[in-house]
Amino acid sequence: MGSEILTQFLNRTDRLASQAPWGSPCPIEVNGNLDELLDAHLGRGTAEATYLPARGAPKACPVTRLGTYAPDLEGRTRWLCFDLDGPEHSEGLKDPLALARDLLSRLSELHVPAHLEKSGGGRGWHVWVLLTESMPASMVRRLAFAILPERVELASGEMALVTSGRGVEVFPKQDRVKPANEAEPAGMGSMVWLPLWGGAEPGCGLFHKEVHGLHVPYKPESLERADPAVVSQFLESLPAPKQPEPEERSESSDLWRVWRRDALARLPLESVYGELLTGKKQSPGWLECRDPESPSGDRDPSACVADGTGRAERGAFKSFRVDGRPLSVFDFLQRHRGARDFIEAARWVSEWSGVALPPSKSRQLKAKLEQTLASMDRDELEIVELLEAAGVDPTAMHVQKVAGQALRDAGYDLKKIHRGARRWTRGASADHQRGASDAPRTERGASADHQRGASAHDIARVPEDGDPESEGQLAKVIEFKRPTVPGLLKISLDPYGRVNLDINSNGTPEYNVSVMDKIVLHDALYGGKLTRNEIDLNVYFDGQIAPESFVHRVRSEVTERYGFTKVVPKQDVNDAILSAAEANTFNPLRRYLEDLRWDGIKRIERIPEVLGVRDEDLELATIYTRRWFVGAIARALRPGCQLDTVFCLLGNQGAFKSSFFRILGGDFFADTFLDIQNMKDTYLQLHGAWIYELAEMESVYQKADAGKMRQLITSQTDRFRAPYERGVRPHKRYCVMVGTSNRPDLLSDPEGNRRFWVLRVGDRIDKERVLRERDMLWAEARAIFESGERWWLTDHEEALRRSSNARFEVERPGVDLFLTAIAEIEASPGFDGTLTMNELLAKAGFESDPRAGFVLGYSRPKPTMGQQRDAGHALRKAGYERKPSRNLGEATIWVRADP
Repeated sequence: MGSEILTQFLNRTDRLASQAPWGSPCPIEVNGNLDELLDAHLGRGTAEATYLPARGAPKACPVTRLGTYAPDLEGRTRWLCFDLDGPEHSEGLKDPLALARDLLSRLSELHVPAHLEKSGGGRGWHVWVLLTESMPASMVRRLAFAILPERVELASGEMALVTSGRGVEVFPKQDRVKPANEAEPAGMGSMVWLPLWGGAEPGCGLFHKEVHGLHVPYKPESLERADPAVVSQFLESLPAPKQPEPEERSESSDLWRVWRRDALARLPLESVYGELLTGKKQSPGWLECRDPESPSGDRDPSACVADGTGRAERGAFKSFRVDGRPLSVFDFLQRHRGARDFIEAARWVSEWSGVALPPSKSRQLKAKLEQTLASMDRDELEIVELLEAAGVDPTAMHVQKVAGQALRDAGYDLKKIHRGARRWTRGASADHQRGASDAPRTERGASADHQRGASAHDIARVPEDGDPESEGQLAKVIEFKRPTVPGLLKISLDPYGRVNLDINSNGTPEYNVSVMDKIVLHDALYGGKLTRNEIDLNVYFDGQIAPESFVHRVRSEVTERYGFTKVVPKQDVNDAILSAAEANTFNPLRRYLEDLRWDGIKRIERIPEVLGVRDEDLELATIYTRRWFVGAIARALRPGCQLDTVFCLLGNQGAFKSSFFRILGGDFFADTFLDIQNMKDTYLQLHGAWIYELAEMESVYQKADAGKMRQLITSQTDRFRAPYERGVRPHKRYCVMVGTSNRPDLLSDPEGNRRFWVLRVGDRIDKERVLRERDMLWAEARAIFESGERWWLTDHEEALRRSSNARFEVERPGVDLFLTAIAEIEASPGFDGTLTMNELLAKAGFESDPRAGFVLGYSRPKPTMGQQRDAGHALRKAGYERKPSRNLGEATIWVRADP
């Protein structure tokens, strides 16, 4: 039945997309075996398809997952899809499910049936509209944007336009595909993975429906489709779409366009691609080339370069290994040849081609200002007067800098401060000094305080009467309130989103340590976009993890954007980023738990049934599961609380032990191997998860590492250097450790075995039930925690644990000897429930300490260290606990605990 449903999602039956072995989708040829391919996608078998690269021979490609393209070659589509990314994506939505429900409601009001699917990766949702017959993609896209809200809230807290593709993507993404030409085949369109993928995680890739307020997965027998006539009728009721205004072309952009055309026409392609070119033609208009990113060195060339005889821009580089999108010469130089930016790449192209670069915008502006200045013939003026006379916006900081340079070159000096406005005077005659004897001199040194206090927006003219609002000539100041550190309460920005900074006598912004904090907190590029995740301790920029290399990007951006004469110090940038992020932290785990509302139905007490626990273990299973759920909530809501136990599931291979914890943890689950020899990496791994599994723990928990593992399990606070931090800091732990194993003798450390709650499970855990009830299980656990219930064992429960754990300890041949000796001592008259190690060793036939009061023969051997450990293990196995003696010099006493 699944195959019949999937055919409704296919706009083309000759071409589909398949997940390539290297992870990316690639186009494949169907070749008449559509049913076989669909069965492979559904997980019913295996299949192969032919991948036809743009060059070279066809290649066989194994098929495990399929995607569908839209629109078709005629610009029509049989479906519409809203792709709603979850908070885990770099620009995911704050609440994708809420938007999905809103879309379903709006479509229902229009009598357009829609279907909700959880994405194959489990981190987002798809809302599908299927049509009874295809219709123009332009109409389907117009329907999508008509019902979408204008803005959506991202997980970062930012509001994004839906037309930007951030958080929400609409498929098809275009009205038509690129037609074929003599150099290139027709375009494929935009791709979406098909639903019902057999390789998805439980509950993912399936359609969901609402049942009693919850969205549960289901497999439909059929899917209702929409009538295109209904869609057309709705679109007719909408106002006609606005036609875009023609783009205004500046003289500067025309100069660069002409330069680019001429420079690329004369550019020797060997200077850019060198040894990568093979000297052969790949196809009409394209030269064969190797891909520098190929792991094998691209022995069979899989790229090409446009020679300029076709439609593609000369020098464009296209690789068939990835997605076939071409790179311009300038992009290639930045990506593969080390050019820092477009300007540097353009300089290289200019040198190689012999075509001089056009004058920069600053040069053109300066020439224009010099002409304006000559026509004004003024001895005294302000920068704003010069800029207004030239018809230039006076509020841009780079414009002010160029104007200042033009004035200096023309013989003007910054000689006078007039009511806070800076005035420039021409120093060519004595007339320009009149009034100097009547007023204090305002040389550069004397006016330094005024210069330090003048901000970027103070360059605007202040009327003589001192009332700036009456003339409306002050530059516009935008007030922002963002997350701030103490002392930075209100900052003004110029219209370009830059922080207005103090200006020095050279007309450039002054830099000090606090300036970097202001910029990172309030500049439109960074303000409000830096956050820190309290769980994984990563710094995020605009919803995406910002690696520590992000510091270099900010340094160069800030230096260029503000015109600082020196590159700002790296440490200042690092500290400012961390400070801004820490002022705007978020905790996705706490948010998830606090949003849950328990329905009052008790489910945790039924978890032993879900695990398939046997009757003899039912009492302990009920204790373990309830305590563990409450302890996990305690760690999430009260990080750093004491939780020094590992809940371990023991069972056969394939019993879904790991899946049980993975489903419960969701995006907060991890099972990466812990390298306890490298503790910093281990701490970072632990702080990136809530539920951390020690998979196959008997291989992890080795005897040589027992001490370190005990310390790792019992630690409440870890000390290490997290990203962007200067040194080691204490970080409270959020995670709980769990374990899984197939071996019954997994406990090998007598000292640390009490840390483990081992529970044997059945042949197959009901993971589908866990998935359905996960949210309510955590909601119930939170309610239990908030009622004040403990998450550690009582004395009685601890005795049950010891008895149960004895079944899972590694067998020690020497232990039985001491267990027999313990039984004989307990059977002796006058036994009071206590004994010492020396008494046990003597009873077992070993020489003991004479201070124990025994008169022994000389034939008894001395016990080795291993035998003494076996004696201690036997005492613990028999239910004894070690108690230190109250009197100095007396032997340690072992006391039997009540069973």
